[in-house]
Amino acid sequence: MVTKKSMSSDSLRSNSVKKLVKPGVIKNLDKMTPDEIRGLITEFEAYQSDLEMRNQALLDSNADLMDKPDNYSGLFDQASLGYLTTDKNGFMVESNLTLAGMLGVSRAHLINHLLTDFIAQEDREKYRLNLRKVNETGEAQSCELRMLNPAGNAFWVKLDNACAEGFEAGCEGFRTLISDISKSKQVEQDLKKISKAVESSSSAVIITDLEGVIEYINPKFTELTGYTREEAMGQTPGILGFGETPEELYADMWKTITSGNEWIGEFHNRRKDGSLYWARNSVSGVRDEQGKITHYIGIQQNVTHDYELKKQLSFQSSHDALTGLTNRREFIRRCERLLSNSQQGKHEHALCFMVLDRFEQINENCGHVAGYELLRQLGQVLQNTVRHRDTLARLNGDEFGVLIAHCSLDQAHRVATELLQAVNDYEFFWEEKSFRVGANVGLVAITSPISNFTDLLKQADTACYMARETGRNRIHVHHIENTELIQRQSESKYVSRINEALDAQGFCLYAQSIVSLNESHDQSVELLLRMQGENEKLISPGVFLPVASRYNLIEKVDAWVISKAMDLLAENQAFLDRCEYVSVNLTGDSLNNDHLLDLIVTRLNDTGIDPGKLCLELSEMAVISNLNSAIRFITILKDVGCQFALDDFGRGLSSFGYLKTLPVDYLKINGAFVKDIVDDPINLALVKSINEIGQVMGFQTIAEHVENDEILKTVREIGINFAQGYGIHDPQAFEQLLIG
Repeated sequence: MVTKKSMSSDSLRSNSVKKLVKPGVIKNLDKMTPDEIRGLITEFEAYQSDLEMRNQALLDSNADLMDKPDNYSGLFDQASLGYLTTDKNGFMVESNLTLAGMLGVSRAHLINHLLTDFIAQEDREKYRLNLRKVNETGEAQSCELRMLNPAGNAFWVKLDNACAEGFEAGCEGFRTLISDISKSKQVEQDLKKISKAVESSSSAVIITDLEGVIEYINPKFTELTGYTREEAMGQTPGILGFGETPEELYADMWKTITSGNEWIGEFHNRRKDGSLYWARNSVSGVRDEQGKITHYIGIQQNVTHDYELKKQLSFQSSHDALTGLTNRREFIRRCERLLSNSQQGKHEHALCFMVLDRFEQINENCGHVAGYELLRQLGQVLQNTVRHRDTLARLNGDEFGVLIAHCSLDQAHRVATELLQAVNDYEFFWEEKSFRVGANVGLVAITSPISNFTDLLKQADTACYMARETGRNRIHVHHIENTELIQRQSESKYVSRINEALDAQGFCLYAQSIVSLNESHDQSVELLLRMQGENEKLISPGVFLPVASRYNLIEKVDAWVISKAMDLLAENQAFLDRCEYVSVNLTGDSLNNDHLLDLIVTRLNDTGIDPGKLCLELSEMAVISNLNSAIRFITILKDVGCQFALDDFGRGLSSFGYLKTLPVDYLKINGAFVKDIVDDPINLALVKSINEIGQVMGFQTIAEHVENDEILKTVREIGINFAQGYGIHDPQAFEQLLIG
């Protein structure tokens, strides 16, 4: 390296040499002494040495300078940011390798090309405006835009533009730093989507800090709760509580979310206006990049409608649609629970069974609408009479039951007395007329010897029957020791009446219309057996047929029905011609009776009745119990030309498979399902299923117990073929039907 001292010596030596090399001096060399010449040579040699040293120093300095640009160039190309310079017209004059890599081209491909060629068409004006602002102000400016690679794929970048040289009256060129912000832009777009989704979510969203203090709510939260963002911020979700939620539920939630798991549960919340709603909540932690929970997010859905629907369905499944009282299904469930308690010897309970007296007179005089209204009003009267913890139910028609829990039989008798008095005091008004009804009440203790509801109800029904037989409008307490005696006396009485009816024409046939719901068939009728009782009161077959079966009289009853029916139809051929068919009921006992089979064939031949007009009804339970006999019986008479209907279908819901082998024409859907079809979604589903199965298998379907227009409309919408019931036609004597 050349120092200041050496440079000073070089300067002196240089001056000496300059003197020596003057033209005058060189010319006088011949005059110089040898010593002077030797001194001059010494000076030249020293000067030459100095020149060589200086030249080497210059070469070394140049090498250093040459090395430094290479180092800076390497750093320049290895930078994480793209760098370029452009002239004032936008042509690139310099670029680093990083930018070339971003664009997917070589550096040579960039030089002398317009930068705008690599900018998306829709963003080029944004770039030009940015440069114009740099040119006008001399200050660096930034903008975000999309650049293109040779494949035409766009990616987001940030440009930092500045003048390449000093600014006086404008930039002669521009320096540009380019940052690839595609990832951050994607994150930003994702965050915007998430934000929009949360803001427009149909669920309420709450974000809190680790202490549960609210930091964010979305608009749905305000819509659901009534609390604005300003009102909610700084509060906790506890503003929605009203003391109903158990503390254990909150504790479980905090334990779950602080451990890093998601908690799902339901709260009964209160809005700002005081109204209540049910919310299904999902609460979980929000984690940072290190996995640490920093916030909690709660997503809340309003499920009040689901709760109300569930509550409504639960009420409908356990309550009578007409009276609002507990229905038979729920009554049985509660009764069996009390039976279980009594067998464990824990408590005393009682069952009160009540059947209204003179109710049929209101139906006959005022119609069934009046009868329904009486039952509805009287149901409320009885409900106001029973104790709060007792269960009052409408069991069937005009039958009511009361479970009197946790009391002795004597205490239950006092409750039954109050109920009977309430019925006696009740006065029913209809169309400016007043009516009174009575009741017969059977009372039985729920004790350990009784194992099931069926046996318990039989005892209560027996006691109720005794109340009616011993003077009506009174209470009879059932005692186990006289059950068999009462049953034998009652059955013996009916055996005599059945024999008298068979000998003295004490039976008669009523008729009820069966109408086509699609108007593609003529009207049909079902013939119904009745027995004359005391004071010309008719006795229904449900009372005397079990006795007839038990005492081997049922075959005679079936034979009487067949003979009487064919006589009436033969005598009224014009009526028969107007009917699609006439239906006659047979009992299950007749399926093994070859004498009855022969009687039917013989009577058809004797009367000349078209066998296709005769439809024989057999109950589903009778057919299932005697399936082989039933198939044989039906097949023989089908060959003759008769039709068959399967009555009360649905009681054996597990036995659909046997239908494939049973050659019947009609399925009569059990009226127990049909009568509650409007208000009971379960019964509606069952009726739909039975109808669909019947239609697929080629059967015509008949809905029984169609008691009003609503039921009729529903069964028609389902697609059932025929309907029968009090809402269509009240049973009447066959002779009256002919007159009408």
